[in-house]
This record gives sequence, C-alpha cells and structure tokens, in this order.
Amino acid sequence: MESQQCFRYKQILKANTHFLTGFKMKKSFLITALFAAITCCANVSQAFAGQSDLIEACKQKNFQKCAELTTALLDDFDYDNALKYAKMACDLGDGASCATAGDILANQSGDDNGGKVFKEANTYYLKSCELKSGAGCTAAGLNYEQGKGIEPDYTKAAQYFKQACDLKDPQGCFNMGRMYSIGVGGKQDHPKAIEFLKRACDLKDAKSCASVGVYIYNGTGIKQNFKEASKYFNKSCDLNNNTGCTYAGLMYENGEGVKKDYAKAYQYFDKACNLNVMDEPNSDACYMLGQYNQLGKGGRKNETKAAEIYTKGCDFNDGRSCGALASLHFNKVTTRKSPEAFEAFKYATKGCEQNDGQSCIVLGLIYYNGLTGGFDTFKAFELFKRACDLNNPQGCIYAGNSTASGTGTIQNLTKAFEFIKKSCDLNSPEGCYEMGTYYHGGNGVKQSYKLAKECYRKSCDLNYQKGCDSLKQLNTRGY
Repeated sequence: MESQQCFRYKQILKANTHFLTGFKMKKSFLITALFAAITCCANVSQAFAGQSDLIEACKQKNFQKCAELTTALLDDFDYDNALKYAKMACDLGDGASCATAGDILANQSGDDNGGKVFKEANTYYLKSCELKSGAGCTAAGLNYEQGKGIEPDYTKAAQYFKQACDLKDPQGCFNMGRMYSIGVGGKQDHPKAIEFLKRACDLKDAKSCASVGVYIYNGTGIKQNFKEASKYFNKSCDLNNNTGCTYAGLMYENGEGVKKDYAKAYQYFDKACNLNVMDEPNSDACYMLGQYNQLGKGGRKNETKAAEIYTKGCDFNDGRSCGALASLHFNKVTTRKSPEAFEAFKYATKGCEQNDGQSCIVLGLIYYNGLTGGFDTFKAFELFKRACDLNNPQGCIYAGNSTASGTGTIQNLTKAFEFIKKSCDLNSPEGCYEMGTYYHGGNGVKQSYKLAKECYRKSCDLNYQKGCDSLKQLNTRGY
C-alpha cells in the first residue's frame, strides 16, 4: 500500500499528463512532481521492506513489535499500514495501540464519512480504556462530550476523564478540571477543578500548571497567594507554556509574590513571545517585550527591536502592538505626506479596527494635522471619541478639548467636562488636573474650589507636577 502523500503525487501526474508538451513551466512542474512521486513511493516501499523483521515478529503475535512497527510506519506517513498493525497490536491486548488506531481513524474522517469513522474510532478508544490506557479513556471522554460518533453524554464523559486521570493521564485530569471549571454537564465547582488541575500539573501538564496559577492568583475557589501562584507559573513556563511564562513575567514586572525584577520579567516575556502556538505569538507577552525594548526596561533600549516585535504582534491582529508601532512612526513624522506619516496611518488604521484606543488616537491626530492628505477635524473628533469609548484616558482628553473649543464638533463645555471627568476616573493625572481647572474656573460646571482641590490632589498623587502646583496655589490662597 502507498502513503497518502504518494497517492497525491500520482494524482497530480494523472491529472496533468496532457500538458507535458508546449508549456515549459507546467512541464517543469510535472517533472518535479514525477521525481517526488518516484522518490516518495520508493522511500516508503524501501522503508516498509526494511521493516520485515518487525512484520514477521508482529505476525508471531508480538504486540510490542506490532506497536513499534506502527510507530515506524507513522513516521513514514504510511497511514494505511500503520492502522493495520495498530489494530493487530490492539487485538493482541495493547491498549496504547488501540488508542493509536482510534487516532488514525479520527484523523482520516471527512465531511462525508465523519460520523461513521468516528464511530469506529470510538470503539477502539473504548477498548483502549478497558485495557487501562489513560489516553484511550481521555479520547473516549472527549467523544462523549463532543458527540463524535456517539450521542453526547456529559456524565459518561466525566467518568472516562476521571478514569483517565486515575490512570495518570494528564489530559484526563486536565479535562476533568476543565469540566468543573466551566460547569460542563453539572454545577461549576472551582475547588474540584483546582484538585484535578493540580493532579495534571503534577503529571507535568504545562497548561494545567498555568491554570492553577491563575486560580491562586485571583483567589477563586482557593485563598489568594501570589507567592504560591508564582511557583505554578514558573513551573508552567519551565514546561514551555507561553501563558505561564507571561504571568511569571507580569509577577516580576509588578513585584507580586516575588521581588520586582525587570531583567527577569524581560526573560519571561521573551520566552513567552517566542513560544508560538500554531505559529501565533502570545500577544500579551510580545506587547510587553516590545514595551521593554522601547523603554529600555530590563536591559538596553532598542527601538528597532521593539518595532520588529510590534510588527509581529500587529501581523497577528494585536491592536495594542499596531498602536505602539503606529506611535513609533508618528513620533518620527517631521513633514506632511512623509513615508513615516503613511506608515503610522497604515498601522493606526489596522489597530483602531482592532479596537485599540491608542491606534484611534494616532489616526485622529493624523486627520487633525492633515499628515496624509487634507485636514479633517470632524473625523479626528470621532476617532478621539472612539478612543474614549474604548476607555483610553488620553482619547477622552482629546475629545474633551475638541468639544470645549468646538473643533470638529459642536462647542459644549458641559459635554467637554464629561469627557475630562472620564479621563480622571480612568486615573489619568493630566485628566484629573484638567478636571480641576473646570471646577476652578466654573467652566461647564458649578465653580467649587473644594472639588478643584480634590482633583488637583489626585493629579498630584499620580505624579503630575501641574496638579501639585495648582493644589499648592489654592492652599496658599486659603481655599
């Protein structure tokens, strides 16, 4: 029998034989396909022939040799023969091979035969579980939960997950914890979820370690303990889980459960950003890594590297990375219609579409200043307002100032005050200072030196010097 890959090469040749004359490009392609088909099929044939000792041993009912042969055939992409010998090993009582047979069948299912093939796969998973294979029990549980080849049954799914966990299969423990965590098929039970996730973590399941860390960090179903949470995040990261690495970095960033250490935080963010899952980077880690390089935290400042990291995040639709990248280009703009202006416009547009407030602000400033075309203060105001709606305090300040002056919108001091108040509520020191000036001067709101002082004090506490100066001024005057 031939592998699926060889079969595909043969189909290419069969479908395109009539193009062999007259088209150099097509001819070249077919020669390549012909060579690949001959090489591939020859390699599989040679590889299969080279397994003669294993084949003979398998025929003599040596299930270990059958399992070994199955693995070798899978490595050679010979799925048909791999399935044949996995079934033989299963019939000889090897539970792991039964699970392998189920996996091969499940992976071969298509739209037309999916139900039928999953049903057959499930019979092998169930037999695998009967033979005390934890992987088989987990697979059977997933099929019952998802209704693949069998009627959905959450109770049975939980039974198989628990059996898998008792057989020390980490995925069985993880799925049991997941069911309790979100209340699948029953009542949500966080302590129970933590119990099973801890068991999975002890079996070195990285995502379970990260999940336990999150539970302990948030104090959900268990006493909050940053130091203990940090241990689980570190263990998860050691097992190469990017979520665990990201949380570990954040804990060093904030000094939670560990001594604040930007250099260590940088190392964790760097690892998390480069531990790709399905080729998609961890957006939180990459954004933080970009920030560290841009600001020089935890090491030498490197704006070029920051831009590379932001580009990576933006390419995967992380709005914050797009906004940070747009800001980098915007800050380099010296003239209208410069290349930097158009780069800033491109990334700001994408980031704003991803609901990133900073991106919307940069885009608004580009329209306000006419950096890529005509001036459009109305468009600018709408973008500032959108940034504010996305809870970006600076966006609220821009929207407030535009409303106060009637630039791009109808002048309205009361409405302007509302924008400025929101920025202060979002802990913007500049916003609190601006809010103080509104109370101080009675602009759009009843004058109140008491409330002005409260705003200035909050601004000062947030390390904004103008707030401190204005507070001192009012105190000196006896207000």
